[in-house]
Amino acid sequence: MSGNLTKYQPVSVSFTDKRPEGIDLTEDEIGAAIARVSKIGTQVAINCRRRRHSAGSYFACGRDIPENDIEETYVEKEKVFARRHHLHDFLECVGRNPKRCKYVWLKPGVDECADAIVLIVNASQAGRALGLAAYHGNFGVDLIPAAPTCAAVFRPLIDPKRIHVNFVDYFDRDLQARDCFEDGELLLSMTPKLYCSLISAIDLSPHGSQPPTGIPIYPGDKSNFPATLPPSPPGTPPARNRAAAPSPRRGSPRHTPRSPRGRRTGGNR
Repeated sequence: MSGNLTKYQPVSVSFTDKRPEGIDLTEDEIGAAIARVSKIGTQVAINCRRRRHSAGSYFACGRDIPENDIEETYVEKEKVFARRHHLHDFLECVGRNPKRCKYVWLKPGVDECADAIVLIVNASQAGRALGLAAYHGNFGVDLIPAAPTCAAVFRPLIDPKRIHVNFVDYFDRDLQARDCFEDGELLLSMTPKLYCSLISAIDLSPHGSQPPTGIPIYPGDKSNFPATLPPSPPGTPPARNRAAAPSPRRGSPRHTPRSPRGRRTGGNR
């Protein structure tokens, strides 16, 4: 599937208490580590015992951080949430890695014994992957607003029947994993079993490589598409391509709404 749906390699994620032999320990946070493994193809391991005051350490690596520190970070410093009870609802939604471990091992390729498979995709590729899941009747999606990037590595353990969709949170995209992800890239993660079910649907589903047959295709008139728009003033964002609204015919009567008593209302005084 990776060849059809993403130009990068899948990432196999394993949680272990034994340090993987011959694998370098990275100082990257989880988001940057996923990008490194998927795009460069190197194996890395993260030491969960390093003392980091980060989302990855708390959610994925099992480090206990005082509740007051979490509230101060998310509500008072970063202002991700307006109220503390919003934060606690969020923490309950995201959960924490159910596997307490010493190392998070990330390697390129698909290991069917791994705990999770993570893909870097764009919106079109994500749509195809979800379409392949739908082929097997799997219509559920695990999507949590404002979810940390690190949730991608462990959410499949909490919700193994659904694909987790992760948009790479602002802190990774703008700061600690800056330039690791292109605009529009996001993460899909799932169990190896669910990943293999997507693979099995590639040759069977039109979301994969099976072309639809016996269905008429109506291409329409593309001679005036995209519509030509007048140039925007300097410094303004580009306008979306859209058809121009028809202008009213000259001499057509103006429609004036009537009041409940039948009098004409509106218009300039």
